[in-house]
Amino acid sequence: FTPQSIYRFTFLDTGVIGGAFSPFSHFLFHCNGYIWGVQENYQTSLLITHINTKCHTKSKASKYNMAKLGTFELIDEVTSENAIPVKKYKSSQTGLTVTIAAIEGPLVEGYLVLGTEASDDGGLPHTLEHLVFLGSMDYPYKGILDMLANRCLASGTNAWTEIDHTAYTVTTAGSEGFINLLPIYLDHVLFPLLKESSYITEVHHVDGDGMDAGVVYCEMQASETSGESLVSLEMRRHVYPGPCGYKYEVGGILKDIRTITTNEKVKSFHKEFYRPENLNIIVCGSVQPQHLFAAIKPIEEKIIQHKLDLPFRKPWLSEVPPMTATISSEVCFPCIDDQSKGIVHVAWRGPSADELYKVQATMTLLEYLVNSSISPLQKEFIETSEPFASRVGYGFYENSATSMYIAFSNVPQEKLNLIEPKLLDVLHHIYHNSNGKGFDMSRMQDIIHRKKLDHLSKLEISPHLVIAMTVIADFLYGQSREDFYSRLNQIEMLKKLKLEKEEFWLQLLNEYFLTGFHATVRGKPSSQVLEDIAEKEMERIKARKKDLGERGLEVKHNVLMEAIVQNEAPIPPELIDRVSVPSVDNICYHHIKFYSNKKRPKIHELDPHFKFGLHGLHLRMDVDSLRTNFVYMMVKMNTSSINRDLRMYLPLLLELLTESPVKKGDKTLPHEDVIKQLDRDSQQVSAFFGSWQHPKYTCGPFSHLALLSINVEVEKYILGIGWLQDLLYNTVMEKSRVKVIASKMLSNVDECKRNARLIKEAIIKDTLYPRDSNPYCINMFRQQSFLRKVLDRIDEHESCMEVLTALEKAKSEICDISNIAVHMALDANKMADHYHDTEDLAQPWKKIFLPGEALQRSHPPKNPFSIPPDSTLINLVKFNRGYITALGTDESSYLGQVASCPIKYDDPVFPSLMVAVQYLTQLEGPMWRHIRGLGLSYGFSIIVNPLEELIYLNLNESSNIVGAYREAANIIDEYATRKMEISEGMFEAAKSSLIFEIIEKENSITNVIQESLLLCLKGLDRDFNKNLVAMVNKVEKTTLPDAINKYILPLFDPKKSNTAVVCHPSKVEDIITAFKEFNRNLQFIESLEKHFVKEIR
Repeated sequence: FTPQSIYRFTFLDTGVIGGAFSPFSHFLFHCNGYIWGVQENYQTSLLITHINTKCHTKSKASKYNMAKLGTFELIDEVTSENAIPVKKYKSSQTGLTVTIAAIEGPLVEGYLVLGTEASDDGGLPHTLEHLVFLGSMDYPYKGILDMLANRCLASGTNAWTEIDHTAYTVTTAGSEGFINLLPIYLDHVLFPLLKESSYITEVHHVDGDGMDAGVVYCEMQASETSGESLVSLEMRRHVYPGPCGYKYEVGGILKDIRTITTNEKVKSFHKEFYRPENLNIIVCGSVQPQHLFAAIKPIEEKIIQHKLDLPFRKPWLSEVPPMTATISSEVCFPCIDDQSKGIVHVAWRGPSADELYKVQATMTLLEYLVNSSISPLQKEFIETSEPFASRVGYGFYENSATSMYIAFSNVPQEKLNLIEPKLLDVLHHIYHNSNGKGFDMSRMQDIIHRKKLDHLSKLEISPHLVIAMTVIADFLYGQSREDFYSRLNQIEMLKKLKLEKEEFWLQLLNEYFLTGFHATVRGKPSSQVLEDIAEKEMERIKARKKDLGERGLEVKHNVLMEAIVQNEAPIPPELIDRVSVPSVDNICYHHIKFYSNKKRPKIHELDPHFKFGLHGLHLRMDVDSLRTNFVYMMVKMNTSSINRDLRMYLPLLLELLTESPVKKGDKTLPHEDVIKQLDRDSQQVSAFFGSWQHPKYTCGPFSHLALLSINVEVEKYILGIGWLQDLLYNTVMEKSRVKVIASKMLSNVDECKRNARLIKEAIIKDTLYPRDSNPYCINMFRQQSFLRKVLDRIDEHESCMEVLTALEKAKSEICDISNIAVHMALDANKMADHYHDTEDLAQPWKKIFLPGEALQRSHPPKNPFSIPPDSTLINLVKFNRGYITALGTDESSYLGQVASCPIKYDDPVFPSLMVAVQYLTQLEGPMWRHIRGLGLSYGFSIIVNPLEELIYLNLNESSNIVGAYREAANIIDEYATRKMEISEGMFEAAKSSLIFEIIEKENSITNVIQESLLLCLKGLDRDFNKNLVAMVNKVEKTTLPDAINKYILPLFDPKKSNTAVVCHPSKVEDIITAFKEFNRNLQFIESLEKHFVKEIR
């Protein structure tokens, strides 16, 4: 092609398209550095001519090739990481921005994003986020948005408030429901009612007892006095001094929510920031742009009709005041039972947000400093016999003026003042001793490569969110199309970083960490602060009651009741029926093929491109083939037969597997080299209990399963198999590593003990599982006691040998070939392309992984690999037990309740029970309206677990746990006894939202793999979820009351259920007394450690 010529393209087979080439009316391309476009569009040909301008060097779009869709012009177009096309449009009439990312899969995710900037701690951004959902100009009813979302194959809507923006989200199965819901959602965001009655119930009110409540108030109450929240806020105050929105608590501080925030201020905030010019509609998934813009058109017309005269001021354009000094401070946070551990954050200001390359480099440097146990900071602070902390991590605020911090968790009080000087010493040593291996360039290369793999992995784990967050950052702080391109193509920046020399990194370290000002905040636990807060709160409520008197309290009660009546106005059924329920037939699932040698199929005969030879492998193996950049290898180990004494060692063993020396022939590879080489050869290595990773000291489904997982690039497939063999069979149990790992684990327990949800779960699980089970032995308090004993014994030679022998014995038992199987996920096409000369991809497993005795077999093990379902472990449960304990770090209350639920996945009643649970708990369903809607509890759930044959009730972050529980009990009773009828509209919404949640299980590559593993363990067909969708669709409304009566109602029978409550110390006595109303006698656990470890020798 040359610029002086005109070219005609003639299409010989016009029948394929049928008629004029309308799709090409805005067809442009680039060639030889020039833009080319359509001059004339004929019936059978196109006349292509050169446009007299050079192509943009980065972005494929320019002002000359912008296609228009209605009022929207395509202003930029980028392919993210050579995989995901992203197009940005802007309206010429309203300034509204729309960004579309074409992501494959069954789900469409929408993010309605507005830049928001707080000017105080009143929580206006957060408050408005909540009020948006309570009705709009065209849909003036509380809860209608979520009810309609449920009908659109979504599970309601959601939102978050960040320091610099507010985002409203919805995810639907397929695009039809998304297109139907979008204009309704936009009406709520841009034209909300913001009624005073809504403010009263959703944000803050004083009830008839003189207590503060409201959904927002309840939510912030749960976190305001936690050590992490207090330290984080204090840190931001120091890093962003002077008038600056980054220093404020956007969620709101309780005192300010009570005293300075009003509904009128919320309305003013909406007028200032909720403008079309400040809104970006980000859509990730498979959608047709013309359908999307057609849905937006009525809203655009409404925006023009109601256009404000108020000039628009884009947020975050004001100059951010600089840090002018290094500062150090201390904050005390309430603590009841452990004053030994604190928190330290050390923070610096970073590059400007528009210095993208420097921002990426700074985050990479932080990775180098803290990532993995061989990083400089982990070696100095964590990997010692007397750790300074249980964990060191970093955070990065990508604000207009960025900031970053290094965080130390669970710091012994005597070391709180030592963290900052030691940290600066370590950083100075790295800078001044680079020639003496202070800076490891080889490891930096590995870090950059790992960052590339992590980024690609995130695009498989949650591609929608990764793209959305990238677009949000550009929307807020992007300066040019080059910025847009660079943010969406981070791998290009990482490739450039890989070429940087040592001097670059040392200069970066010096510029931001050594010569720049910094702020240090030490969080110190204090029981005195706990007492002071409780006393002040009691005095405040007492004074209020006195000021209001009986008459005033009655007025408060009446105002609240009136607000509730106004907010609960019934929604006309015809308004709901306007939005039809989409069909599930056209939803595009991820394509997956499954192979297994359970029945010895000849894999290569099924797929000529995939030569694996499973039929000749002396190892039980399942293989998924789907589109992925990685090979996921998971070794499944059955721990069922191990005795209880050895079972206590299993958590320590799993931690040691990936951080111990490895025997290589006559030589031993030190643990540092093992970790370094693993970082180089893999994207991720992990070991845990259950079929997916749960929080520390808990188990996932199939609790007697131990899983060792490694993810590698296709070209490192054989290396990955070698690493699995080394980690399972060649690790060396070494005294020094046992000491360091046990010390780290012990410090992690302290962190878990401040988490009310984990404590609640620990108490509940302890009422269910026997002494010889993993959930019993992995319990955080038992592990704390056990690890202390290990550390006591490790320093004495004889007892040390006993510990090492026990670990080796436990390892040999669970790694015995009769106890293991492998689950793999890969892309068969990519494997075939890369290993085209390899006859059999099973050969490395035979030659490298399998021990010698396994090779003597001619077939895979005869007995199928089977992990017992957890229900077989808990068949002797004693019910009618209840416990309550106190936690001073959280002012909210938490309840967990469990009962028997004898049902399996293939039970004909299972779909009806799932719909019944969904009906009760769906957004704007009965429990939502009467529990969260009244401000009694922020979180609630009912969970059916057929693997355990149990059913759970959870109430989380509750400001009134007794009231929330009473409402829950009444709701279940009314539907179980048919006093309350099942609503047709809510029934259809429940089915639709449940269908979405089933499909959501396979929304990404990694979720498909995880679900495949779980279905394999359950012994269910690979099409189980698709079949369940069909069965849910067929559930009749009349079946719900019986399902509620038989399976859910027993939750509220004290003789058939167990209860656990975690609350603030000041509430214990009142809750114990109140629960007698429900015939529940809650036993107070004064010391959790004594309660759990009384049986441990």
